[in-house]
Amino acid sequence: MLKRMPFECPTEHYDERIYKIDEQICEMLKLRKQLSNNNPGFPTFEYISKWAETFELYEGFLKLVFGTLRSEEHYKPMVGPSDFRKHVPILMSVEEGNFFYTLNSIRQYSNASVVTFNIDWDEAEVPSIQNGLHHFELQIG
Repeated sequence: MLKRMPFECPTEHYDERIYKIDEQICEMLKLRKQLSNNNPGFPTFEYISKWAETFELYEGFLKLVFGTLRSEEHYKPMVGPSDFRKHVPILMSVEEGNFFYTLNSIRQYSNASVVTFNIDWDEAEVPSIQNGLHHFELQIG
């Protein structure tokens, strides 16, 4: 099973004078999540440009911040599988565009299932897959 790397604090320095501001940022994030029913979308580039100018921030930085806010679900704590039950071989594949997806197997535990999933592609045709994280959703029906 793949596990997240533990987050290490990037610095030992913290300016305690900004503690209240950081706390307010967290409070505003909670309010934003509640008001949008956890579906905030993404601000228009016009809004981002306006805020960048008004608050003396970089547009690219704001795009990154709002992009990160859309992916909170990817930071939920992961369930560690326990009490192995069985291994289920699947070996199903599908080709879509320049990608070849294979669902190899599922390991079933009492509290979770671990899916072995593989993607193959021709790097000469699709080099951009290496840039950034990709998330997949499995629907069984």
